[in-house]
Amino acid sequence: MKLSMLELLSICFKGVVPIGYVKHDNVLIHCHFIESEDPEASETLILLHGLGPDMNSWNFILPYFRKHYHVLLYDLRGFGKSQTNAENVTLTKQADDLAFLLSEFNIGDYHVIAQGFSGFIGVKHATDYQNENLQTLTLMTAPVYFPTQLGKKIIQERKAFVDNAGSLYPLAKRLIDQICYPLTEEKASILLDGYKQVAPDVYFQLFRNHFAGNAAAQLNRINVPTLLLSGAEDYLYLPELFGATLQFYRNARHYVVPDAAFMMQLDQPELTADWIHNFIQKSNGQTSPERDQYRKTLASELYTEMHDLISQHTTAHLHVNVMDGFSVYLNDERIYGLWGKRKAKQLLVYLALHQSATREELCDLFWPDSGLQSAKNSLRVALHHLKKALEAGSNYGILITEKDMVFIRGEVSSDVGELMEQIENAHLNENEAVKTALYSQLLRNIPVNPLPGLYEEWFLELRGDLEKEFGMMALFLADYYVNQNNYTEARHYLKIASRYSHDEEHLEERSNKLRKRIK
Repeated sequence: MKLSMLELLSICFKGVVPIGYVKHDNVLIHCHFIESEDPEASETLILLHGLGPDMNSWNFILPYFRKHYHVLLYDLRGFGKSQTNAENVTLTKQADDLAFLLSEFNIGDYHVIAQGFSGFIGVKHATDYQNENLQTLTLMTAPVYFPTQLGKKIIQERKAFVDNAGSLYPLAKRLIDQICYPLTEEKASILLDGYKQVAPDVYFQLFRNHFAGNAAAQLNRINVPTLLLSGAEDYLYLPELFGATLQFYRNARHYVVPDAAFMMQLDQPELTADWIHNFIQKSNGQTSPERDQYRKTLASELYTEMHDLISQHTTAHLHVNVMDGFSVYLNDERIYGLWGKRKAKQLLVYLALHQSATREELCDLFWPDSGLQSAKNSLRVALHHLKKALEAGSNYGILITEKDMVFIRGEVSSDVGELMEQIENAHLNENEAVKTALYSQLLRNIPVNPLPGLYEEWFLELRGDLEKEFGMMALFLADYYVNQNNYTEARHYLKIASRYSHDEEHLEERSNKLRKRIK
């Protein structure tokens, strides 16, 4: 039988294949195979690291794994010492690498242990590759289900920060304090060494899979016992996320590791290894068919009844766009109505920002020149028109009108409200680099004519307040880039500030002085 070079090396070195490389798809994969301390061991653990760290993130837990198993670990393509480029770093390529290594190392029965992003690789491998030697799948802090909008927000914030910094390293320094409990100098060194070797475009191309993949839908196709592990002190990927994941895969087990965050193999290596080993042992044992059937029936009926209860209390989600044109969405479906009539647009925008208001308050705002009784009559007619526009063809009672109060029932949001919140959060950020990135992103997205078509005094004041904020952010960035000796960027932000300032002459004078300093 012809042996591969890696098999020959394994035989020659009696236990440890020297840290080396295999070539797959014209990419060198950095890998390491370690034999078990147990001479009777026959099964192999495949360790897939998270997004950012490399295979060294398993260093603390390796001694405990080797007591019972052989171990194969490697740097995912694009991480550590493995090669890649942005074009061939897809999830499919990562899963293909795993299948190739299993064949190359002639792995028999094995267990996949995947952390973070690699959970997507593990799920894809378990569902699409159907390798009969796969015995169990362990997903460590791998939230294959994550709220979409929150995920997009996290991507945008991290992308803005990295774009401004020029590398992942400053982001890594922020993250490592959040993903360990507690962070030590040794843990920090391992993690930062991994992050330093990752290109930002590779990181973000894969990071989007956290929130855009269909792994959650694939969970019920997994045919092997699955363990979900979360850290009790992980406030990025809270244990509650994994409870949500169990709604998609009701036959999985979920354990919460105490005194551990995202990097549980660094925080609690012995306990984590013991729990995984015990899960594998129980999965290999015979269980009572009656007990299995009871558990499946209980989970199925519980899920069905909870789903019915949730369906009966579905909350309406209303979103209003007004910053760059007007549109209304109810549960992501656009509502086309006569918004230009009877102050429907103005009333809806005000209520979207405040959720509720008194009738007297609305009369004063929108009919200030009318007598009280006339204003009340106008408000009554306007609210009737708005209610018909919002609730046409819908079973939701959205606009609630009581004797003295008017309010919107359900979850309501607006682009202008979200913008105001983003500005406030940016102001509160004490990290200058992060604040700079957030301000830059906000100014890139502002429309030329915010709040068009809203001319009541209250809206004009709101527009004035927003423009003051835009001007303040632009001046902050101009000063920041002057201090960085980047006069071209400084002049760019001075030009933006002048749109919203009453002191255009002074700003133009500053800009001219900077122009002379540009070589």
